[in-house]
Amino acid sequence: MSFWFEDTETAPAMGADIVPPSQRRRAPPREQGLIEAASEAYTAQRDLALYVDNTVGRANSFEEAYDRRIAAVREATGVQLENPLRLATPPGQWIARARELGLDASAGPAAARDALVKQAEEAFAARLREMSDGLPDFERGKRAAIAADRSITDDAYGIARDAARRAATAAEGRPVTGFVAGLGGGMEGALRDPLNVGIAAATGPVGFARTGGWLVLRNILGDAVVNAAGEAALQPQIMAWRRELGLEAGFAEAATNVGTAALFGGAIRAGLEAPGVVRSLRGGGTAAKISPAPPPAAAGEAAANTP
Repeated sequence: MSFWFEDTETAPAMGADIVPPSQRRRAPPREQGLIEAASEAYTAQRDLALYVDNTVGRANSFEEAYDRRIAAVREATGVQLENPLRLATPPGQWIARARELGLDASAGPAAARDALVKQAEEAFAARLREMSDGLPDFERGKRAAIAADRSITDDAYGIARDAARRAATAAEGRPVTGFVAGLGGGMEGALRDPLNVGIAAATGPVGFARTGGWLVLRNILGDAVVNAAGEAALQPQIMAWRRELGLEAGFAEAATNVGTAALFGGAIRAGLEAPGVVRSLRGGGTAAKISPAPPPAAAGEAAANTP
């Protein structure tokens, strides 16, 4: 009996066997409590937003694939490898470093970075082959963890597809819990999307005390609309990644992403406005301070001294 979630009818087409059992996430049991259901919905939607429905979902999936392979190799052999997608060279030195290595950097910093990353990935793959070939025949467990013959691309696809499958089945039987927890998880994943964060930061904070409650609401709705518009413009890129993975990539998926972006933008604005709202409700807004009336004795004294 298997405790791994997989659809036996669609698993081969969706690449369910790409990620080995040691690197897969366990699906929750069918009969789960409220907390377990909420936790699974949260993490499933977070991973979906991180590895699939994200403008950098492809890059996130590959980076995670390398991290998981590195962790598996370290656990099996004790050897610590470096993620080739995280260059040690600072951005300002990409061109100089590429030229030192004899790489083409004529097209600018982005091309130099791509050349450096490609070389690092080739070195990573060569190191895996070297480690695997140096093992005796009886070290099958270590050789399986190194997985020199399995490409990182396959692992990255498996991570993204697994996130999509878990998001589709998380918190079954608990729709309200799944929706609320999933919304929170999706917003956490959206924090790794530079578009969402960039738009939210560019709009800037507005204080409640100097704008008033209705204008705060307008600001929240405005940020939601701006974020949604930016997300809509990038849906072709996200849908292309979905199609590459063999996932659904139609209007419904794009609309869900746009709606999530709107909620994200509005939530960020609400968080920025919250301190001003609290100050206003506590009397710390722009309302004029009224001095208390003087006591009767002091008032009589003041009248007597008035010419």
